[in-house]
Amino acid sequence: MYFHIFRRKKISTKGIIVLGKLNNLVKPRLILHVGTPKTGTTTLQFFLHQYHQTLSDLGILYPSAGIQPQGNKPKHQWIVNDLLSGDETRFLANQKLLLAELSSHLHIHMVVLSVEGIYNRWWDFSDAAKSLLSKMGQFFEVTVWVVFREPLSFAQSLYGQAVKNPKSPRFPFCGTSDPLEMVIDDPSFSRNLRYADFVRSVESLFGSPVVLATKYEAADIIDQAMGILGIDQRIGQPLEKKNLSLSEIGLEMARRINRLNIDSIERERYIDTIRELDGLIGKEDNEHQASDEVKSRVHELAKESREYLKGRYNIAWD
Repeated sequence: MYFHIFRRKKISTKGIIVLGKLNNLVKPRLILHVGTPKTGTTTLQFFLHQYHQTLSDLGILYPSAGIQPQGNKPKHQWIVNDLLSGDETRFLANQKLLLAELSSHLHIHMVVLSVEGIYNRWWDFSDAAKSLLSKMGQFFEVTVWVVFREPLSFAQSLYGQAVKNPKSPRFPFCGTSDPLEMVIDDPSFSRNLRYADFVRSVESLFGSPVVLATKYEAADIIDQAMGILGIDQRIGQPLEKKNLSLSEIGLEMARRINRLNIDSIERERYIDTIRELDGLIGKEDNEHQASDEVKSRVHELAKESREYLKGRYNIAWD
């Protein structure tokens, strides 16, 4: 199933000096892919970056502007960084770079930006910062694409990533040595299960129904993207999945490392070794199993969102 969701409007350039050649062109569609984490986001970003030229030939731009050449993930992290800092000047400067790149591709009708941090940092952005994001609608017809995973599976996967990640003052649960039973009620963790609240908040900000929600388990993330972008042909070869979750044994080894008083470089070396060992051991009879306590808590946290997604997007999990 493919979605042709972009509409054409004249773009206003009044008071804007950065658009250049965009003057008198139709207003392009912006697909702002915001996550959620652990839904194939990294794989999608590598795909869009790798096939930048092929997509451009089809009128779809995955901008290079704002992607750090030395970064390990080709995502548009500048959006999250600028919104978190509340630096309007820097946000507008980065937006200017994006528009300058777009102005050199007059055949482009659709732009894709991807950064999962918009979802998992949404509740950390100030109202003023969120307002900056909504103002991208001056230049684009915005669709906010968010991919939702079955809540229990999502909680388990997000927890596994948190165990692997280094400690962070912004994410108290990262680098944890605690079990999921203790982490699940951390507000900075449990808010990630508030799917419906995120959709409502975004649409309240934009003042219109801009959110396109899809189900992670329904299809390969690349196939979903091709449908949303209106591409009915396969591009390139299937990519290896990135950022795989740890097994139960891998999680226990990582939690033990997190209890040690070691520096960040040494910890990273140990975690990399655990990833390698976990890949060798495999997950057969070794999957992380959620306890009844976790299942009950996730059900309670996600109940309203399940009902909302079923009613609005026909997204449901057995």
